[in-house]
Amino acid sequence: MAGSLISLLITLLLVGVIYWAFTQLIGLIPLPAPIAQVVNVILVVIIALIIIMPSRAARAGTAFYAALALAGRFSRYLEKEKPPVKAG
Repeated sequence: MAGSLISLLITLLLVGVIYWAFTQLIGLIPLPAPIAQVVNVILVVIIALIIIMPSRAARAGTAFYAALALAGRFSRYLEKEKPPVKAG
């Protein structure tokens, strides 16, 4: 019983951090409000499916974490300073 509660707590904590990270990344993209709301709903549905179906989510989770890492690399690429352009 205690092991189940601890694993549930860890799972919810991990899912909360993933949800927070995605909402932070989505906030960086200028989207109209209705589209941002649709993206948020899709994110909640995906997270709910990961919690409800853990055996299938393990396979999808690997791709999920890979996509998250790729998004982080892409955002770091966008943040790099570009050299100033000399007027000709």
